[in-house]
Amino acid sequence: MKWTLLNTTQFSLVANEWDCLNQQSIDQPILDSQFIQICLDNFDHTNTLIAFCNDNKGPLAIGIFQHVGFGRYQTYQFSQAPLGLWMVRDNIWDNQLINSLKKSLPGQVFLIDFIQQDTSKLNITLLRNYSADHYITTGKLQINNDYQEFFNQLGKNMRQNYNKVINRCKKNNIELTTKLVTKPDDILDAINHFGRLESSGWKASGGTAVNINNAQGKFYHQLLSHYAQHGAAEAWYYLADEKIIATDLCIKSGKKLIILKTAYDENFKKLSPALQLKFEIFKHHSHHNNEIHTVEFFGKAMEWHKRFKSELRDIEHITWCSNPLIKLLYQARKSI
Repeated sequence: MKWTLLNTTQFSLVANEWDCLNQQSIDQPILDSQFIQICLDNFDHTNTLIAFCNDNKGPLAIGIFQHVGFGRYQTYQFSQAPLGLWMVRDNIWDNQLINSLKKSLPGQVFLIDFIQQDTSKLNITLLRNYSADHYITTGKLQINNDYQEFFNQLGKNMRQNYNKVINRCKKNNIELTTKLVTKPDDILDAINHFGRLESSGWKASGGTAVNINNAQGKFYHQLLSHYAQHGAAEAWYYLADEKIIATDLCIKSGKKLIILKTAYDENFKKLSPALQLKFEIFKHHSHHNNEIHTVEFFGKAMEWHKRFKSELRDIEHITWCSNPLIKLLYQARKSI
């Protein structure tokens, strides 16, 4: 096996290999090369490098790494990318592969952290001297092509809460509607609406709200515009009397839909607009089941994820140590 190291500014040179390994391992839209390229275009990635490995069968492994201290590297993690930037063909990790990666990275290397790895895809039975730390539990939902059957299988409280909102609005002559936006020309409006909703809530005070004029807003505008040009972006609105009270920003690839961001108007909190919108998204894709089979959430699993009977799995940090003594020292320090 042969490793090649590149500056992250040269990502385009390995974009095809990146996508090939994504398809042969994680198979997630959130790790498509175009998603990663747009992250690189919009956010700082100084002191990072690409490590790419080939063997006699072709691309074997690829990742983006950052030197984080003496003898230690970790996969680089954009906050907008919920999975770690590391992929291995067929998800098979072993000591030969990781040890060869260690030898290829500059300087002395004692620890390599693989951040935010999807345990449902991991095959590390052949790996030695590693430690696994829980990060979050996340979920995905399989779309049932019979929406009524899906709805009827939900818990009684979940169904009642949905119907209470619908009935309360009917009683008060409030018209609830849903709108789906997919065209590139409409994406800027979607980002603006999303930013307005986020800026009206708690994120505004923390300075983390999306705004079309800040780095977050520019990133999501570029990202969704790009995906929309390929028919792979969805912006959803939930409206009360034609007023937008919730928005979801999504991308899709293959048969998977990723809900990237959700915002809602806190003045309408009693209507649970963000949750009601999820019902409408699931209903839409249930009726168009040839398009989407799976909805991925990727955020920390909330109670409503469980009530939708989502499939849950853990996201973990994997730390590989160059020898058993380093592992003992690492675990001792971690316990302290």
